[in-house]
Amino acid sequence: MGIRTERPKEEKQQQFTFTPHDTTPPPTPPPVEQAPVTTPTPDWRELRRQERAAHRAERRAGRDAHGYNWMGGVVLILLGALFLLQNTGIIDGFENWWALFILIPAFGSFATAWRQFQEAGSQWTAAATGSLLSGLILSGITAMFLFGLNIGMWWPLFLIAGGIAVLLGANQWRSQS
Repeated sequence: MGIRTERPKEEKQQQFTFTPHDTTPPPTPPPVEQAPVTTPTPDWRELRRQERAAHRAERRAGRDAHGYNWMGGVVLILLGALFLLQNTGIIDGFENWWALFILIPAFGSFATAWRQFQEAGSQWTAAATGSLLSGLILSGITAMFLFGLNIGMWWPLFLIAGGIAVLLGANQWRSQS
C-alpha cells in the first residue's frame, strides 16, 4: 500500500492551460551544416563482379578481333568437300563418315594453340604446343578411321607424338626459368 499524493487543482489547471504572452514568432534556428553526401563504397563482391565483367568483355573483344569465327566455316567446307568427293566417286568406300566429328575438337585445339601463340607474342609456349599436338593427334585418329587404316599397326605414332610433347614441354619450362 503506497501513499498517493495529488497536486492541488489550481496547479493542474495552470500546467495545462495555454496563455500566449508574446506574439512574436520564435527566432529561426541557425542553419545546420550538412555533411557532404558520400556514396557508400561497394563491397568486395560487387568489385569482383565488375572485374569479371570487364575480363569477359576483353576476352570477347579479343576473340572477335582474332577472327576465330571462321573455324565453323572451315569445318563445314571440309565436310561438304568430302561428301561431294564421295558422291562423285572420287573417294570410294566412305563408311566411317562419323569420324569427321572428331575433327570438331581438333579444330578447337588448333584455334586454341593459335590464340595462345599470338597472346604470347608469337612465341610457342608449353600451352600452345600442347594444344597443337592434341589437335594433331585428333586429326591423326580421324584420318585412321576415315581411310580405314589399321589402328593396331599405327598406334605407336601416338607414343611418338606424346614423347615429342613431353620433350617440347620440358624445353619450354627450361627456357622460361
